[in-house]
Amino acid sequence: MPKNTHRQRGEQRFAAITYSKVAEWSGYTLSTIQGYGAKGKFPKEDVIGTILWVNEQRQKRGWSLLGVPETECDNVPPSVVMPSVSGYDPLRADFR
Repeated sequence: MPKNTHRQRGEQRFAAITYSKVAEWSGYTLSTIQGYGAKGKFPKEDVIGTILWVNEQRQKRGWSLLGVPETECDNVPPSVVMPSVSGYDPLRADFR
């Protein structure tokens, strides 16, 4: 069994985001996201880092940010794209 350098043995994962969700949220194709993940263009082992990357992509397209109500998107400076934790449902691995 390969050694897992990201989690200690027996440690449970809190949440995971699939490539298909990242593709859906960012507007890229699944194959593009898989390629970006392999090249390290976004931090695939870090949920918050991945969401921040997705929000950067959404902002470039003029889309609303994940975890930020649409009415507040215009008031959010470009450096603040952190989603609210309360909107994330770890059981569904998706935002409400």
